[in-house]
Amino acid sequence: MLFLLVIGPHTSPYHTNNDFYVFVATFCGTVPYNSDTQICCGTTTLPRTSSDNECCGQSKLYNHSSEVCCLSTGVVVPKRSLYTQECCDNVIAIDAYNEICCNGRAVSKGHRINAQCCGNASAFDPASEICCNGKAVYKPYDSATECCNNEIAYDRRSHMCCPEGLAVIRSNRTTVCCKQSTYDPYSEVCCDGEPVVKSTPNASQCCGTGGTFDPLTEKCCGDSPINKYEDCCNDEPYDSDQEICCDGNIQPRYGPRTSCCGSVSYDTWCNECVNNSYVRYFDDAKQICCAGVVHDIAYQDSCCCGADQFDASKHTCCNGVLRGKLPSDVENCCGKWPASCSYILII
Repeated sequence: MLFLLVIGPHTSPYHTNNDFYVFVATFCGTVPYNSDTQICCGTTTLPRTSSDNECCGQSKLYNHSSEVCCLSTGVVVPKRSLYTQECCDNVIAIDAYNEICCNGRAVSKGHRINAQCCGNASAFDPASEICCNGKAVYKPYDSATECCNNEIAYDRRSHMCCPEGLAVIRSNRTTVCCKQSTYDPYSEVCCDGEPVVKSTPNASQCCGTGGTFDPLTEKCCGDSPINKYEDCCNDEPYDSDQEICCDGNIQPRYGPRTSCCGSVSYDTWCNECVNNSYVRYFDDAKQICCAGVVHDIAYQDSCCCGADQFDASKHTCCNGVLRGKLPSDVENCCGKWPASCSYILII
């Protein structure tokens, strides 16, 4: 506020024959002050320390060439560059053309026209991006509004986010991830990232390439499910009552004392395994070994029934009991272990 104070003769302030003095007085509110050494902020005078001083509120000065005043709070923050002319959360000065204020941080807009904060350290443009846990992610279409692993934007109506990436929903029942595919757990099993149709309604595990099985009633043998009580040898099913698995090879069983010698089977009663090779205890051209007892061959069709030798053309051994052969007998034995010569002799 400026006032003219005139001091001189009372005849007239413009009297040309008398001397008079004109003083210009500057007031801050109702108090006069010297504008060369002071600055008026509202109704308060503050000492001027620089020609670049300006008021920040009514009680503080700042240097407008090196500082920015946050008008709403009266906080003064230093300029980071010539272009940082705006205050950011009373903490830092920002370049409003190239930066946005995100929780007290100056964040670069980059190429974005309508930049918004994405967390405290990133910016995104809602027109072309979504914010995924502090990271700007490009959205390929407008309906892609969901984040997948903080890397991909997607539409949850058509896709599903899986740990390995985005998967296409194949139907309204395919609600479970199968790597980068989806499957229906009611009718399919996920096998190596591919949906496989269940072989039985209760199948829940994969078997080989493209098979499934029910672990409660089945087990996997190679690429095929088999009964859980059956046996598997090198991915091949076999009858453990009649066969034995030796180093991945299916071999014949020669009775209750059959064992493996390397990759072949042998009768431990009548042979010995030495360095993965079996050695006979008898001359199989002239003798027969029955349950560890060696007999000279007495008949053309000599066979064993337990430890005894018998004529298989006239008798049949049924579960260790010898009886006369009936016309209906096809085999040399009607019991579990056939009493043919191959029962004892190793060919």
